Amino acid sequence: MAAQAKKGGGAKKTGAKKGGARKAPAKKPVAQAKAAQPSASVLKDTIRDAWYAGLGALSLSEEKAREILNSLVEKGKLSEREATKFFNDFRKRVEKNRKDLEKWVEERIKQVVPNLKIPSVEEWKKEVQQRLKKLEDVVEKIRTGKVTSKK
Repeated sequence: MAAQAKKGGGAKKTGAKKGGARKAPAKKPVAQAKAAQPSASVLKDTIRDAWYAGLGALSLSEEKAREILNSLVEKGKLSEREATKFFNDFRKRVEKNRKDLEKWVEERIKQVVPNLKIPSVEEWKKEVQQRLKKLEDVVEKIRTGKVTSKK
């Protein structure tokens, strides 16, 4: 019997909440941010994955270029000096491409972020101040004994 309980043999309760469906409150900046968070998270993960893939490819490219150049030097088809120059030129081109990619990603982020409806710092501050004011009012009512119960 204990083995059955461990395996999830017990009955589960299911059912709807009492009181029926509730109307969703109007979205405020913080609520909008929470709703947009999955999209922002997906965007962030996608950008991070693409970035790491690019860095991995860059690392492999440099290693492969170095292997090829070393092989050509060993075979006598390229001097050490030529190989060093070629590799340095290769790295400069890779660095330029990396900077171009960063610029491209930044431009795309600037295009996408406004569509995510992420609230600005000012919107967050305004909402926090409004909530703080409500809390201060409640605390003052409690302190002065002017609390009325809501029914």
